[in-house]
Amino acid sequence: MDRPRFAFRQLEKALVLIGLFCIFSILNDAFLFGVAFVLIGMAAKMVLYQHKDIKLQLTVPDKSDAREKSRRLKEAVVVNRLYQDAELTLSSLAVKLGIHPHELSRIINTGLDKNFSDFINEFRVREVSRKMRDPAYDNLTLLGIAYESGFNSKTTFNRVFREITGKTPLEYKKEVPIDKLAPLPRMRPVILRQNIPKRKFMIRNYFKIAYRQLLRQKMYATVKIGGFALGIAACLLIGLYIHNETTFDRFYPGADRIFRVVGDGEMSRGLAWPAPMSKAIQQDFPEVEFAGRMRLINSYLGHAELRPAEQSQNTYEQGIIYIDQSFFSAFKLPMVYGDGATALKQPQTMVISKAMADKYYRGQNPLGQVMYIDNDQSHPYRIGGVMADIPANSHLHPFNFFITLSGMEFGAGEQNSWRWYNYIQYIKLKAGTNVAAFEEKLNTGLRKNYWMPEARKGGAQDPKKEAGKFHVYLQPVPDINLYSYDFSDGLTNGDIRFVWLFGAVALFILIIACINFINLSTAKSAGRAKEVGLRKVVGSYRSSLIAQFLTESLIYSFISFILGIMVAWLLLPYFNSIAAKSLTMPWFEWWFVPVILLSTLVVGTLAGLYPAFYLSGFRPGQVLKGTISTGSKSPMLRNGLVVFQFAASIILIISTIVIYNQMHFILSRKVGFDKDQVMVLQGTNTLGDQPIRNFKTELGKIAAVKSASISDYLPINGTARNGNAFFNEGREKMILLFWARFGK
Repeated sequence: MDRPRFAFRQLEKALVLIGLFCIFSILNDAFLFGVAFVLIGMAAKMVLYQHKDIKLQLTVPDKSDAREKSRRLKEAVVVNRLYQDAELTLSSLAVKLGIHPHELSRIINTGLDKNFSDFINEFRVREVSRKMRDPAYDNLTLLGIAYESGFNSKTTFNRVFREITGKTPLEYKKEVPIDKLAPLPRMRPVILRQNIPKRKFMIRNYFKIAYRQLLRQKMYATVKIGGFALGIAACLLIGLYIHNETTFDRFYPGADRIFRVVGDGEMSRGLAWPAPMSKAIQQDFPEVEFAGRMRLINSYLGHAELRPAEQSQNTYEQGIIYIDQSFFSAFKLPMVYGDGATALKQPQTMVISKAMADKYYRGQNPLGQVMYIDNDQSHPYRIGGVMADIPANSHLHPFNFFITLSGMEFGAGEQNSWRWYNYIQYIKLKAGTNVAAFEEKLNTGLRKNYWMPEARKGGAQDPKKEAGKFHVYLQPVPDINLYSYDFSDGLTNGDIRFVWLFGAVALFILIIACINFINLSTAKSAGRAKEVGLRKVVGSYRSSLIAQFLTESLIYSFISFILGIMVAWLLLPYFNSIAAKSLTMPWFEWWFVPVILLSTLVVGTLAGLYPAFYLSGFRPGQVLKGTISTGSKSPMLRNGLVVFQFAASIILIISTIVIYNQMHFILSRKVGFDKDQVMVLQGTNTLGDQPIRNFKTELGKIAAVKSASISDYLPINGTARNGNAFFNEGREKMILLFWARFGK
């Protein structure tokens, strides 16, 4: 090891030690003494061991001098026919010429702008060309001429000859007429280094070498590609989930202009609003194109017993809501039968989905057919239209029955009261409306014209202050799925926090897969060291080696992506069952192939960049002597990647165990009753008061039934409530407060 490099390594270790002491000094000032001791030790070492013989010399190449020396070098090589020595190397040529190898290398590189192999091979090709034209050598084959001219390999001869002349030896000889095959001047120049598309030959060579590496090291390639493919498959599945979550409700015409009214004031938190609010918004604000309401049937569940009029058997159905005609018009849901603009205008009409039409009226046009809800024959509902099934990436997907709110009233005076908070409000703004300005205008108008009068009616001492406690904002419909985790809207929505979490997990998995790829590449460095060293000796540039290793990385990446896509496709049904989704592979989406190709390029380049520079940095001299050295000061980066990979794997394993234990605790914790042994019978309210009591008595007589009870409310999530209030008699302010907060 040369002493200047040794000195720099000692300095590096000292600086690292000083840095560590500085970091620890943040915790305790005593570590500053360590910094002082290190500095004192460095000073003492410089005083006691002064290396006066160490000099750093920078050679400034003189191009004019190098050109003159290169001219004389060419003359010496030609006159003495030194190029005909098949075993000629830079060192042996330097010995024959009586100069130092470094000086010889400098003359060739600086004076001729070539490497040693190109310099010698040009003379050999010129000699072959001369002998091919000389009849005295007709008794020799092309290969014999090549060997006589200094080549020692048929492959090398063909490759070098084609690179320099642009033609194969046979093609070159056929172009020369027979009558011109005569001895030519000894030093007649040939055309060297023509502008031929050499790059395509190199790229083909890169692919050939990568293919041979795959065949030669099957187990290594299997581990490398398999680990990469599994990581890509996991990322792809998570990516499909994230794409599905982030594309909700974006297909409606004018979806960017449809909003849900949400309350975030002191007295108006949530989604429930009074019945007349929709009409007031439509009339008072010209910026609004449509304003509509939505209300789930039977409170929060949206369920009921349904049957066609001509059938006697009821069917329990979920996904039933009341809506305005304007609500239906705002979303412009596609229709199979009927006109969406008028389907819900008349009282006691309903629109059903195509799936429900096929279920109850298979092969028929159900327009005009009558259905009964909860066996109430006094209120028949006529089907005014059949809509196409709502896509799964819509917050309206769970609903299959839309019942008109026209003519409906859920209590005396409920449709005109600003104290009954039972409806979710939607509005669609006209194109070009400034949303922020309209939101401010909406709050001002509602406070002044409606909430202040209502507060005054309720006997508030300061109506303006009470009205100021109400505030609304407009939630874009595409944001409902991911930004509604604080609202009880009866829908199964996603959560933007989970999207970010899963995105981070996917990125983490991809990083681990890339690091595993890098570590496997560098771990096999000893097997590629001799290859790199030999290729550098015969004149290969480091840029060519980097290009070769990057090509190999891209090939590995491409194969891994293909396998990863196949694995993701096979695991998608299991992933759907876990995530409660209906995801499909987007084979025919326009963006799928470009995204995969771009990802292959980016991931393959990033994963192969460090191994390419690492492997191409081997020093040929030390490699061929058996000592591998990359010229780097320390393997810190490579060791850091290995440590990070193991640490990340341990973190993922521990996280998985913790999550599994938490889920096991949630699912197995005793909640006061055996969930598997308790049944809830829906729709029994249609039996009537006395029949349902008789039904309960009959259930108690069954041997398998331990007990039975009747209730219109269950203290668990996802069940209905009757909506009755409890308050002290005569406390009118509590009534007002209750209705103001009813939608919370």
